Amino acid sequence: MKMAVSTSVPPRLTSTHYTRSFEKLVAGVIRDDNLIEPGARVLLAVSGGPDSTALLVALSGLRKNLGIQLIAAYFDHRLRSREEVDADAAYVRKLAHLVGTKAEFGSGDVRSRARRKGESIEEAARAMRYNFLRRKANAMGCSVVAVAHNRNDQAETVLMHIIRGTGLDGIAGMLTRADWPFGRGPALIRPLLDVPRSEIERYCSDRGLEPRRDSTNELLVATRNRIRHELMPILRKFNPRIESALSRLASSVGPDVASLDAIVAVMFRQDSFAIVETRSVRFVKNVIRDLPLACSVGLLKRAFAHLTGSPAGLESVHIQSILKSLGGRRGRTSLPGGLIAQTSTEWITISADQPTPTAALPTKRLRVPGSTLISTWQFEVEELDRIPHHVARNRFEVYVDADSLKRPLTVRSRKPGDRIRPLGLGGSKKVQDILVDAKVPKEERAAVPLLCDRSGVFWVVGNRLDERAAIKKSTHRALRVRASRV
Repeated sequence: MKMAVSTSVPPRLTSTHYTRSFEKLVAGVIRDDNLIEPGARVLLAVSGGPDSTALLVALSGLRKNLGIQLIAAYFDHRLRSREEVDADAAYVRKLAHLVGTKAEFGSGDVRSRARRKGESIEEAARAMRYNFLRRKANAMGCSVVAVAHNRNDQAETVLMHIIRGTGLDGIAGMLTRADWPFGRGPALIRPLLDVPRSEIERYCSDRGLEPRRDSTNELLVATRNRIRHELMPILRKFNPRIESALSRLASSVGPDVASLDAIVAVMFRQDSFAIVETRSVRFVKNVIRDLPLACSVGLLKRAFAHLTGSPAGLESVHIQSILKSLGGRRGRTSLPGGLIAQTSTEWITISADQPTPTAALPTKRLRVPGSTLISTWQFEVEELDRIPHHVARNRFEVYVDADSLKRPLTVRSRKPGDRIRPLGLGGSKKVQDILVDAKVPKEERAAVPLLCDRSGVFWVVGNRLDERAAIKKSTHRALRVRASRV
């Protein structure tokens, strides 16, 4: 149902005891949760509806107190009539002028994207809106983007996740401060997340404002709208304060999810857990299988987000399929976003269905001692005062006999005919065969670094060391070489 509402903005804003208490509450949330640093520039997503109208006015009044700069941003999804959109944009422009804030505008064809990418209208709209906000934030020098999700939105989000099937991260719902949902971007904050919609609407009323109403919110097509208009009224018969109950549930789970995410983030950066490439992520199968389940699931989700730019779309059915494949020698799971998860005898590889071959590494001289960067690899070479009698900590670290190597030392990709004498094998072997045995995908073999001296390859990084470079009883000087991703 289309609603005819005023686009007028009052010449000045009224103030009451309630509006001052509301703004004090918002300021307290921002300070207590460290949402905005003093001096920060904040981009605020404004639709003209009650939530974003209230947040724009409240933050505008708090700018001096918080020491921040504020910019409004409006995005047209092209889902409604031109008349409605023009009225919304006019309202946002007038409101921004009233509170002394600059307003930025943008638009995108959501239906076209949804058809092109096979997404729902909701998914396409969210992706395009956040892409617009990220671009504007970068262009305007904003380190923070604020959105006006409230307690009712949180309750609906938790319910939507439960209906679709979710883990703890889904039950945690939205956070007051979160990483950008689509790859790298500014911090995302939600100062009104624990404020009921009824209080937001009262704030607008007491301020003398008549926010816009989005006609698409009255349609029962989108999942969220059906939850709002059909499911929530039924649940209120069981608990009139169902929004508060679901919000408390999300808050109780949030700290646990945040702690686990922090642990998984550290693990994901370590080569002993994940081999992260631009277009693929590999895990040692036994490592994933032996980790606590929550960590294994977290690593798989982080790999998906790394490759697609967003964790959205990967559901429990995909995770369970990958984990089930760990019990066999080989497996293949199709994932959203055109990705596949392939399980071999030793590896789990998540990549595009038709992976693009990685580029060969240029030949570069190693600094001894010192640090050398080549492509996405960092090499640290250290001269040791005494001969080590312990093994390296992981497969990306070796100790070598310094006197057995003929300087200079270099790093490069493999070449036809490369061979080494693997330590303990008792004979020579082609480097290509070593990579095949290690189950390194064909398209990724050119990106595996080889450490060489004037006699040839002495270390296939992450795999085998040549016996001539190994520490011996006769060794007088040693080098420790560590490789890591950057």
